[in-house]
Amino acid sequence: MNPKSALLAAASALVLAACAGSQGVGPKPAGPSPTSTAPAPQPAPPPARPSVCGDCGTVVHIETVAAGKAQGAVLGGIVGSVASKPVSGDLDYNVHVRMDDGRRVVVRQEERGSLRLNSRVRVVDGKLVPADL
Repeated sequence: MNPKSALLAAASALVLAACAGSQGVGPKPAGPSPTSTAPAPQPAPPPARPSVCGDCGTVVHIETVAAGKAQGAVLGGIVGSVASKPVSGDLDYNVHVRMDDGRRVVVRQEERGSLRLNSRVRVVDGKLVPADL
């Protein structure tokens, strides 16, 4: 074998050997290897939103008002004293409610029921009902 051919054969063998072994040589890439079985990172869950009831609120004031029925009567046509005492059942209640979303509403009801200041209520079809929280 000619010295040039031997040198060329040796150089070719070195190049092939270097290419075959180069996959494991050198600095390791950062992060997991492609053959890693680590689970993929999961996105963070969205932050919890506070539950807001669109028709819920708190009673802040209860006002007694005459219902517009027989509020008073002039007795016998006598000018002077007028009886203005409401008869039982002739009262309504204006219930002032601070809604959870910041609004303020007034609901007129014929009966007060169990409504008290700071009661939690819902406005359903224009009426107040206790809120089940």
